[in-house]
Amino acid sequence: MSGADQSAGGGTTISFQNVHAQQINTAGRDMIVSTGAVGGWQDAQQQLTALRGGLDAFGLPPAARRTVEQTLDQAEAESWSAHPDKARFAQHIESVTGLLRSTGVLVTAGAEAVAPLHALATWLGPLGATAARMLASLG
Repeated sequence: MSGADQSAGGGTTISFQNVHAQQINTAGRDMIVSTGAVGGWQDAQQQLTALRGGLDAFGLPPAARRTVEQTLDQAEAESWSAHPDKARFAQHIESVTGLLRSTGVLVTAGAEAVAPLHALATWLGPLGATAARMLASLG
């Protein structure tokens, strides 16, 4: 944030510089800035949905696509279980990341594939380290 000024109407005007966000929504006087960060299981489920939504565009061979879909199904089932296990979830994310990397999708699909995986790996912390290293090796 770069500063706040009192406006003539009595409100406060706040200006931001170098804002990096995945999505910015405004409604009236309210602003919601989404960084794409994962803060809990609900956010993790949204990242899985985003990743699944890009599968058609990824151009995966049929066998690889089936494997990715099955692994995403397992990750999703874990996220919805009564007592989700982050370590088990992390294994699924690592598997998907490895498969997408080996098929070249992480390079060709760009942010559509990398952003959700990166958000999940970051949220998983040490459990997501292997997936994070695979993503970091792309650059």
